[in-house]
Order: sequence, then C-alpha cells, then structure tokens
Amino acid sequence: MIHTALANNISNKLKLNIGGTGNNVTLQENAPGPGLKEVTIRGLPNLSSAYTLDKSNIRNLYLKKSQPNINCGCDGLISVTTDDPNPKTVTIFCDLKSTKLRPNDYEPQLISSYLKIEHIKQLATIFENIDCTTQSTFTIFYLKSGSGRITKTSVRPGAGYEISTTSFTHTNFNTRRIILVAFERTHGNKIHISKLLSP
Repeated sequence: MIHTALANNISNKLKLNIGGTGNNVTLQENAPGPGLKEVTIRGLPNLSSAYTLDKSNIRNLYLKKSQPNINCGCDGLISVTTDDPNPKTVTIFCDLKSTKLRPNDYEPQLISSYLKIEHIKQLATIFENIDCTTQSTFTIFYLKSGSGRITKTSVRPGAGYEISTTSFTHTNFNTRRIILVAFERTHGNKIHISKLLSP
C-alpha cells in the first residue's frame, strides 16, 4: 500500500507523529510573521501516515535552488485508508497560509509535493512491487481576514472554520480542486479528517 511506499522511501526526519485521543496529527507553520501557525487534524483512521515536505534543510540536491517552484514542499502530507466496509485510500497534500491567499504562493508547493510523491509511487511500484493506488486531494488552511465571524463550529464555540473550494490556476492542473479551510485564530484549530477526503 501507499503507506508502505512512503515509509520505505521518505526520510524519518520528515515523519509527523499521529497520536492522542482519536488519532490526531498537528501541522505547524514555523515561518516568522503573521498567519496561521497550527492546525490539528482529528479522527485519522488506524491505517494512516503523515509527513511534512517543508524542511529548509532537506532539499533535492539534483534540483537547482534557482527553481523555487520545483524545489519546494507543503507543510503536510497525510495518507489515510478509511475504516469503511469499502475502504479507500486518500493522500492529502496541505499547507498553512496567512490571510492573503495567492495561487502563485501555494500552488507550486502543492503541485511540486504531488509530483514528488508520484515519483516515489512509481519507484515503489517498479522496484518493490507495491500497490500504490490512492486518490489525491489538496487543502489550504488559512487565517480568515476581516471582521466577519465564522459560523460553522468544528469542536467548541470560538473554534470555527469555513470550507470552500477553488480550482488550480495552472493550466496543466486546472481540472483539480483545492479545499480552502478558513480559521479565526492562529493556534488551537481543529478539523476532522472526513472534511478533507473529497473537494
């Protein structure tokens, strides 16, 4: 399965801990400045794996540093196999952003990460004979701007979020959708994994 392919081929330095009551994983943005800093994704199935591809000291040395749209990665890569009677495997590429959403800022990270994982899947399929069948979804978490209140509540009053979708602007990727999740605060945000499995 894709979980085995990821575990066999992605550095342990990039692995994120899944734990706590209900199987949670927390994504963090450590860049300085304002913006969303933390999101906890709850309710991961028992068969799940999570990584970050956004490490400044871990880059593909085959690629030029002058190509930032290629040599970049997203904050979270989460692969889950649902506990349903007819289980499906979904790999979620996600990133944390500020209040100003610019496709040129977040699309290269999502697309580049997706292509890196596609490469790993091909390697695992050819050399390890691993079935890497998985669906892919894309999510951007961001900080809601303005004075308008968020009405949908994720866990408790004051911890709300809003969900919408948009298309990629890159021509070769514009048939895919991106889930946009807006939060009201920088830390302590929570959302259930089920909200991210399909745009």
